Amino acid sequence: MANQKYCFRFTWLGPNFYNESNGFRNATCDHLLNGASGIPCQLPLTITDNGGIPNTTYMWEYYQSDPQHIACRMAPGDVCVKYTYSFNHQVENITYFCSKVRIDNEGAATSGCYKEYRNGREIEVCVCESVRNEKPCNHAINILPQTVGIFIIGFVIVLEYWTVFR
Repeated sequence: MANQKYCFRFTWLGPNFYNESNGFRNATCDHLLNGASGIPCQLPLTITDNGGIPNTTYMWEYYQSDPQHIACRMAPGDVCVKYTYSFNHQVENITYFCSKVRIDNEGAATSGCYKEYRNGREIEVCVCESVRNEKPCNHAINILPQTVGIFIIGFVIVLEYWTVFR
């Protein structure tokens, strides 16, 4: 782990899955996505004790001796991505991963959050650059006003090192 930059790499299944949930052990990306396309999903699939959003600080400390279990090493040009999928202002799932991100007409994105509304759902993509030998960032400060609405219709994630079922 010495002298490396990492991003978290996992998919949190959402608030409907927690330790007492039936069926989460058999959950797959196909089950989570329910036939939807264009939504990232990264193994391992993760739940929390209470259905709450994962505590990434705890996860990083727990897996610090084996970061590849929940993290990917950043390649040159990569950023850390946190892809949050919500409905009616309630988070449904979150996927964390390494990737290259390009915003149409703007070029490479290295920090910030971008929102898009699609079919009644809100998609928020936050990108950041991790620092060597520190906890992965996988978050960003929202640099856009909340009233922007549908401004990133052409948002493209360039997936050179990432595939949906990797």
